[in-house]
Amino acid sequence: ISMPPGTGKGQLPSAKILTPDGFRRLGDIRVGDFVISGTGNVAEVLGVFPKPRMPVYEVVFEDGTKVKCSQDHIWHVQNRDGRSHGWYQNVEVKDMLDRVVIDRHLNYSVDYVPPIDIQDKELPIDPYVLGVLLADNKYGVGIRVTTADRYIIDTITNLAPITARHVIGNDYRVVSDGWLERELTKYGLFRISNQDKFIPDDYRYNTYYNRFELLRGLLDMDGVIDGDSVKYQAPSKRFASYLIELVQSVGGYAKEENDLEITIKFGDMEHNPFHVPHKADGFLPSMDRKLWKRCIRRIDYVGDMETICIYINDPSHLYITDGYVITHNTTLGEFFTAFYMGLYPERYNLMSSHSGFMTRMFYDAVLNIITSSEYRWSDIFPTVKFESTNAKEESINLGKW
Repeated sequence: ISMPPGTGKGQLPSAKILTPDGFRRLGDIRVGDFVISGTGNVAEVLGVFPKPRMPVYEVVFEDGTKVKCSQDHIWHVQNRDGRSHGWYQNVEVKDMLDRVVIDRHLNYSVDYVPPIDIQDKELPIDPYVLGVLLADNKYGVGIRVTTADRYIIDTITNLAPITARHVIGNDYRVVSDGWLERELTKYGLFRISNQDKFIPDDYRYNTYYNRFELLRGLLDMDGVIDGDSVKYQAPSKRFASYLIELVQSVGGYAKEENDLEITIKFGDMEHNPFHVPHKADGFLPSMDRKLWKRCIRRIDYVGDMETICIYINDPSHLYITDGYVITHNTTLGEFFTAFYMGLYPERYNLMSSHSGFMTRMFYDAVLNIITSSEYRWSDIFPTVKFESTNAKEESINLGKW
């Protein structure tokens, strides 16, 4: 099979793709660049394929996240039946249009992102401490924090070379030898108003642990438990977008509701977003559904547009796009080959490429499709016997030779 340009799946050039350096525009991605796969691995981009104008749809998730993609873009999803049995399927957008809602229930879902270490960059200020300062930092004479929880004061003074001097009521003055002021100044966070606060990229794109500790600092200060969710009143639209992204990056649900109020949810106790004991003890995982999944609410046609698809060297063929949504790259060639091998197991099937690395990735992908229970290849071709493989020769024997 020879695949011409335009065969693969696509997103708009303006789509954001998660890389080891943070999010980048898809239109700026080149062969040889690296992205973060949907399983958290660093994957090389082996192909970038511009596509001609075709129908583009906006996939809208229940948390309000929107992803624009071509009508033939593949999504790695579970439907209602699949969630009950643990089955996944790869479905094109056009094949989901009439089945987004079934019996008043959202049908399709994708997984939330797993724990991902984007970078492991050393941070000058402990992430929990920065979270506390971003949540409730009063600048005047020095740095002040207002809290009734002595636990927070004790924690930040243990995590950083600072002291907290009680001023009046619940006000504490944070004192260092000047290093804290210098580091905040480097990030542009010293003596700024609540409206101008933001989360620096070094913290947004760090390890999973550091991002979660930053979130816990914010929520220990200003998070309010409301049943199985947490409410957070953001000081600005800008900070609301940073907080939503932070929650999404650690596998949580976050949505702006009314007047900058953010609703935050997590699916299990392992994602308890608090350290303060009385809040940690009161936290409840989301009870919206039995399984913690990110459901598609609707799919809307938005026009005919040019798109781009990429091919990455990760066996999952998944990458992370806008709002930390996991989506699929192009795999038409591998699926066609696996299907043809099942139809005609007695025939030889040969794939060649300009790169030995590409052929190895193709071999691994076809082997995964044939052997993984996820794709149910053996159910489709029950009479075809999988005999053996030879990784060195990159060959698959279906028992016919």
